[in-house]
Amino acid sequence: MKYSKQAWLNIKGSPSTGAVVAYHGPSPWSEDTDKTFLEVSDCHYKVRLHKTDVESMRNFIRKLRKLAKIAEDFATWLELRERDNL
Repeated sequence: MKYSKQAWLNIKGSPSTGAVVAYHGPSPWSEDTDKTFLEVSDCHYKVRLHKTDVESMRNFIRKLRKLAKIAEDFATWLELRERDNL
């Protein structure tokens, strides 16, 4: 089963090109295994967290959940900091 989802991260009308892509499915370079990754990009850089051939899907899911938790914690901290500076 294939999963593919993309979203722009910047507000509508922004000249910046921030985006996120989540993908699990076939790859044109490897017919026998699916590729699984989460990619975050902005105007200048791109980071791809991908499931390696030697790691289990369970471990990759743990990495994604850890990343999501840290991102959420950071966003909360920034919101509190911004609120306190007003």
